Amino acid sequence: MKRPSRKESSAPRYTRRVNVLPALRPLANSLPGLPLEAIESLLVNYDTLVSLGDSAIRLQAAQCLRDVAPLASDPSVRDRLLRAAEAIASGVPCALTPEGLTGPQAAAAQSMSLEEWQSRPTPAPPPGNIDQLNEVWNRLEDLLCAAEDEAEFDDETLEPIRNDIEEARAWLSTEGDRGDSPPYESRSQVAEVFGARSEFARKMDELFAGMSNETGE
Repeated sequence: MKRPSRKESSAPRYTRRVNVLPALRPLANSLPGLPLEAIESLLVNYDTLVSLGDSAIRLQAAQCLRDVAPLASDPSVRDRLLRAAEAIASGVPCALTPEGLTGPQAAAAQSMSLEEWQSRPTPAPPPGNIDQLNEVWNRLEDLLCAAEDEAEFDDETLEPIRNDIEEARAWLSTEGDRGDSPPYESRSQVAEVFGARSEFARKMDELFAGMSNETGE
C-alpha cells in the first residue's frame, strides 16, 4: 500500500505516561472476594487506570487479573476476571458503565455540559463480521493518510497508530484461522492526534473490539 507524501514535520512531541501499577495491584487484589454484581464498576475504574499507562502497563495489568482470578471462590467471578484480563491485553475495554461508556469516556463525560452530554453520539456496537470490519478499516486508513500528510504531527507520534492499522490489515487479510487478534496499543497517540472522542478514536475502538469478538467466536 502506497503511503502519501508528508510535509516537513514539526519538533517531536512526547506524551508522558503514568505508572499506575501501585494503584492497580491493590484494586485487583480486592476483586476475587466480591460478588459478581459488585465488580463491574470496579473493573470500569480499573480500565480507566490502565488507559493512563503504556502498552507495557496494559500487559502487566492484565497479568494482575490473571494472578488473582484463581483466588475467587465463585466460578463466575473467576471467569469474569479472566475475560477482563484478555480484553485488557487485547487493548479493548474490559467493562462498561450502565450507560454503555468505557471508563475514560465516563471520566470525560463528567467534564461535559448538559447540552454536550445530551448531544453526544451513541457508541456504535462492534461490527459483527469481517466485511464490516474491512469497511471500518478503510475509513480509518483514509483518516490516517490525511493526518500523515499534515505537518502538525511528527513520525514518532503517528508511527504507533500506523503500526496498529497495518497489524489490523494483516489480520483481516489472513485466510482461514487468523489466530488471536492484534492488541490496540496506540490509544494514547490516537487521543493526542485525533481526540479521545473523535470519529477516528471511535472507529479504532470499533475495529479492535470487533476483531476481538471475531477471535472469541
